[in-house]
Amino acid sequence: MPVDPSPTADGPFLGSEIYVASIASDSARVAEVCRSAALDAPVPVCDGWDLGAAVRHLGWVHRWATECVRLGAMAERDSVSTPDGPVDAEGLAHWFAQGADALVDVLRSSDPGAPAFLPFRVPQTVSSWQRRLAHETSVHRVDVESAVDQVAPIDAVLASDGVDEYLSAALVRILGSGRASVPTGSLHIHCTDVAGEWLVVPEGDGFALTRQHAKGDAAIRGAAADVLLALWGRRGVAAALGGADLDVVGDASVAEAWLSIGGV
Repeated sequence: MPVDPSPTADGPFLGSEIYVASIASDSARVAEVCRSAALDAPVPVCDGWDLGAAVRHLGWVHRWATECVRLGAMAERDSVSTPDGPVDAEGLAHWFAQGADALVDVLRSSDPGAPAFLPFRVPQTVSSWQRRLAHETSVHRVDVESAVDQVAPIDAVLASDGVDEYLSAALVRILGSGRASVPTGSLHIHCTDVAGEWLVVPEGDGFALTRQHAKGDAAIRGAAADVLLALWGRRGVAAALGGADLDVVGDASVAEAWLSIGGV
């Protein structure tokens, strides 16, 4: 199991209002694209996904998280479902928007410190869901918009926080699941447009994470949104966002090993 780098307790935390507002805004954009585009439009940044699959996935996550917050415990996965059978764009958009609205309502009305199950090694509280879902929704909003070639930028400060959340929560879960192996070299990550630097160092069967300027075997540098999307396996989105490719310094094979882990 990976070493659990200290999650949200000592890392950046933007606050409940910012996270929930971001979820609401990005969800509205997802619903808008869904209403106006072909559901079978391919999602170029996610192999095997089309627009309909991306919307269904995010809508299911929203509904399941809503139940985890309401229950204060793990919701049964089969208690949440996606629309059965064929559904048109308007119907899928309506289903998605209903779930997003319910999620925003429960996150806004709940005490951020209240207990809520998450399948991540983070504080098991509503505030952790607020953070997790802000970044889940922003990345999948990019997926959806890439299907119609109309990708809007992710806010740089939010994206930098998303890099931290990926490293301290999602990457821990991905490596702990055995879906990927820990690379052999260390990686320094540096956001060039806003604050944000991290060093990831292999340690036993896991890794250690520090938030500092330090030399690694490899380094990746770029705008926060480009870094975030690359870590999540959404490469090639930089041009659509008006950005540039990431700069890689040092051992390129080490950088590639960390970037190839990705996620869903």
